[in-house]
Amino acid sequence: MNERWFGLKDCAATHADNGAPVSSALFGFDSCKTRYVLQMDVDLLIGRRLRTHDYLREMLAVLASDPLAVTVAFNIASASDKPYTAVPHLGRTYALASRSAELCS
Repeated sequence: MNERWFGLKDCAATHADNGAPVSSALFGFDSCKTRYVLQMDVDLLIGRRLRTHDYLREMLAVLASDPLAVTVAFNIASASDKPYTAVPHLGRTYALASRSAELCS
């Protein structure tokens, strides 16, 4: 699994250096038979100002509009609405988030 996901041959590690479990999440992703996966920590809460706000549709639109995007993280709560984008990081528009994401396979 480490070789397929990270290019690490002969690596049997199941956790990241900081102790975070990795293999269990990757096994789960590999087991899904769908194009999109909504992944989030069990203690994450989703807040909406409007009950009709379709955050999943917005996240899917980001994945559809940018061929380089493979994940879209939930926004952090703030006083105003923000689009599903991030400040440029290493020349990229989107950055990886580990607490929650919508993944595209």
